[in-house]
Amino acid sequence: LRLSRAVPSATRHGQIDGQPPRSSHNRVRTARIRTGTTPPLPVSTYERVALSALQKPAMDEVILLKLTTFSDILNINPIAINIGSYLSQNDILAFSLTSKSTPKLRWVTQPGILASSHWHGTYGYNPPILWQQLPLGTAPHKVHSTILKCRWRDQGWGNKKGMISVIRAGGRAPDDDKAWRDVVVGSAPAPRPEEELQLAFRPEADIHGNICTYNIWVRIGDGGGHELSVRDLRVFHLMFVD
Repeated sequence: LRLSRAVPSATRHGQIDGQPPRSSHNRVRTARIRTGTTPPLPVSTYERVALSALQKPAMDEVILLKLTTFSDILNINPIAINIGSYLSQNDILAFSLTSKSTPKLRWVTQPGILASSHWHGTYGYNPPILWQQLPLGTAPHKVHSTILKCRWRDQGWGNKKGMISVIRAGGRAPDDDKAWRDVVVGSAPAPRPEEELQLAFRPEADIHGNICTYNIWVRIGDGGGHELSVRDLRVFHLMFVD
């Protein structure tokens, strides 16, 4: 709590309205008033100092710091959610175990996902392909992050050009050797032999407060003989529990 008001001189010595300061052994929870060198005061005293300071003309800046518990701080909405928004999946899961007041989360599997597909490129130009939409369909503040897991590979010989990416609706996956301007998250080139791939991103809200639409794009690559195989695709959401 920051107050820009005058503080009576008596408060600088721990006195209010002519009363002597309480002894230190009576302090349960204390506050610090930063005006020069002022000793900690009991909470009840801190409250009366604040009231007294508000009734005076502005002259001095006083910072009142009420000591509290970690859980008390997290109970101030939306502090816990805001802290979680800066954390990775592993970090927010660890954070959720530190206190009863931290946000609780659970993994939700996204249904309706096409799990596997195989593409054969033609000779010449092969434009990126919009494979499928990610049907998030929930409030953006309820989703911490979205994870895609799959196994993928290319044709097994020649140049490596395969790509898989998540693109916000209205965007487009890049052609070969072009900038990833619209890519939210992606990987290239496709490996050989087959490997497991994991992509993670944070869904955002549009200007109306609704969760944005995202699409999965693939790119086989220009030239001849290129292939791209994706199988066992699964999509998970790390959700805040109400």
